[in-house]
Amino acid sequence: MYLTLEVNDWSFFYGMNYIGETDNFAGSGRTTVTNAEGEQVNIDLVAEATTYHSLSAAYNFESGLVARVGVANLLDEEPPRMTSLGTANEVDVLGEVAFYSQYDWLGRRFFVNLTMDF
Repeated sequence: MYLTLEVNDWSFFYGMNYIGETDNFAGSGRTTVTNAEGEQVNIDLVAEATTYHSLSAAYNFESGLVARVGVANLLDEEPPRMTSLGTANEVDVLGEVAFYSQYDWLGRRFFVNLTMDF
């Protein structure tokens, strides 16, 4: 969801990127594994829903220069962590971050951008 408000030479932006919950129960077929000590260990196969928020404000100068300041990943939301299944059918029970392109890997960041409209 994206919202933009323009007032005279100013524009304000709010963006929200929602990524729903997912799981890997079908790919794994199990919820526990046996560790090296012979103990049963629960594995986490659910990536919780994640929402990222962004804000910015821009001023449009008469010369065509546009100055923008903002913050991405406003709440410093981390990607979800889940157990991964390796290529040799080994399981990493420490909980790796779900490695998919829709997640923000950089955390909260502030930015300043100057552009020229021609």
